Amino acid sequence: MELLISPSEYKKSKMIICKGLNDLMKRFVHKRLVGNYYLINMFELDKRIRMLAKYIVKHNVLIVNRNKLFFPYLERAKEYLNVLLGRFLPGSFTNPNSPNFLEPDAVLVFNVKLDKQAIREALKVNIPIFGLCSLNDDPTYLDFILPINNKNRKSISTFIWLLIREIKLIKGEIKSYKEFPSIQEFYKKVTTKT
Repeated sequence: MELLISPSEYKKSKMIICKGLNDLMKRFVHKRLVGNYYLINMFELDKRIRMLAKYIVKHNVLIVNRNKLFFPYLERAKEYLNVLLGRFLPGSFTNPNSPNFLEPDAVLVFNVKLDKQAIREALKVNIPIFGLCSLNDDPTYLDFILPINNKNRKSISTFIWLLIREIKLIKGEIKSYKEFPSIQEFYKKVTTKT
């Protein structure tokens, strides 16, 4: 199967380059680089983006992100995805009387450290947890890991663009990737530099 983007584009986007390594993430390492840097297996990441897109098409997945660097890209994605930006309020999954109460089929967190409140609550009520993980992150509480550099704007913007493009292809809203805007066109209204 052809990759979602070329190997050189994966490298340029910084999606597959990470600093540091958690032992639980070793299975996603393709190669160790100079210093404490590692390359993620791009074929595994590619496969998992496709799997996530298929799941999102059939289920209500809430995307949770607290990192302000990524807000502009996720704002652009709100047209296509169920996105919650900023602080995850306690009780959002566990308190049906809360005005912020949500009942997603699954939750996708962008950072296991920053989004720990959402993870805690999802665990309490048995909501599956998908997570973007750099190689130095601890994936212990995740049901589905997306090995990716989750600390870089270019990496995250490319991930969101790829995910939306794949979702639209699965839904039949586009017949080929050529029908979807380039990443530059897709984010032309986003003022933050990638």
